[in-house]
Amino acid sequence: MWAFVQLFLDIALHRRGPDAVPPGRFVLGLLVVVSMAVALVSQALLRTPPAQALLETLLHLGFFLLFYYLLLTAMRVPARFEQTAGALLGTGVLLSLFAMPLLPLVAGARVDDGAALPVLALLTLLGLLLWSLDITAFVLSRALDRGYLVGVLIAVGYFLAESALRRAFLAD
Repeated sequence: MWAFVQLFLDIALHRRGPDAVPPGRFVLGLLVVVSMAVALVSQALLRTPPAQALLETLLHLGFFLLFYYLLLTAMRVPARFEQTAGALLGTGVLLSLFAMPLLPLVAGARVDDGAALPVLALLTLLGLLLWSLDITAFVLSRALDRGYLVGVLIAVGYFLAESALRRAFLAD
């Protein structure tokens, strides 16, 4: 287990690329299950109703897997899908674990109450979001054999597309 934590930390710090993730459907399936479990715990910390949390998690994972499969197929490197998706899922789990202690603060801060998130918590969450975009850009630049800027553009595009999808399907 520690080897996987070290692997994903190394990827997050740009020391290793997605090619370091063991290939295979079993590893990818395991990472999907772990990612789903961490997402559901995160949603619970945010006080999201269970049915909505499950729907959001399934929507996120479904879009994630479809988007990156289609991207890698379109770029003519579909054989890299399992390792690329595994690298992104594993580092996503790592960042989610870093964010978890702050989630009860987010859940407690209601915009309609005029409550504000503590500045340090807000800056930390923003830093984790930016780090997530950086990791995604790095992994994609390696997986696609393209420059880092291409990875940044795709990462930002994915983030915006998923945000729009979330608003469209999960609007109150």
